[in-house]
Amino acid sequence: YGYSRSEFLKLSIRDLLATEPRKGIKNRYKTIFKNKVHSFESQHVSKDGTVFPVEIHSTAATYKGKQAVLAVIRDIRIRKAAERTIQETTERLREAQQISHTGNWSWDLRTNVLEWSDEVFRISGLDPQRQNPDYDLFTKLIHEEDRDRVNAVVTAALEDGASYKVDYRLVRPTGEIRY
Repeated sequence: YGYSRSEFLKLSIRDLLATEPRKGIKNRYKTIFKNKVHSFESQHVSKDGTVFPVEIHSTAATYKGKQAVLAVIRDIRIRKAAERTIQETTERLREAQQISHTGNWSWDLRTNVLEWSDEVFRISGLDPQRQNPDYDLFTKLIHEEDRDRVNAVVTAALEDGASYKVDYRLVRPTGEIRY
């Protein structure tokens, strides 16, 4: 925050808040005392006037016989910058895939859930609003003559952790075949 220890100890939480109105503070305290533990993000201000994002984890406590709040406050500027970079990169990837007519997907092996890019949905002819992709749906889209070969390549990659490349035919719901 840029304060000396003695300066900081003279401040109240209101002195650190950049955006939250007093009514918001009272509501936060009520939530903390009701739920005992509360986590949220806020904007704080340093001594020099710099506004920055923080993550706050607070818990209700008793101090010298009075209700109090114990809070751990973490500066999350670096995390927020990383999140913005990821979002921008994801958008650029989406645009590049749209231009090149390629897509990407990821597979959570624990839940068997696949995440498909918009372009994979377009290529497969499926509606992202109506389909929740999983590996079973993926294999049903593969042409039946290519299915065993693709499954063998994927299984081998899962066993040894290596990347793979495989060409196959995909059958859209209309019967149209895509390579």
